Amino acid sequence: MAKRITWHYESKSINDLIPYSKNPRIITDQKLQEMEKSFDDIGMAQPITINRDGVILSGHARYFQLKKENSGQVDCWVPDRELTTREEETVVIRLNKTLIVTGK
Repeated sequence: MAKRITWHYESKSINDLIPYSKNPRIITDQKLQEMEKSFDDIGMAQPITINRDGVILSGHARYFQLKKENSGQVDCWVPDRELTTREEETVVIRLNKTLIVTGK
């Protein structure tokens, strides 16, 4: 059995983050407006989740809104090792599934 992945926070330049090529969500202008309002109301309460190479696994709308605002640094949730393609896909599915279920 592989060692359990441990996650930690790192501050990253927004310009070093890379959108996940298989992200199934479409980020519309309306979604970005909603994200901007959320940032204004409560700030960025949840970090962007990335792989060690900077590929975004969760938080594309947050990423695009921060890019739009010309943000410099952003808090990211990062694994202690590079994830495999299968692990990346699992993280993307599980985080989105959790967000969808709890977002009702």
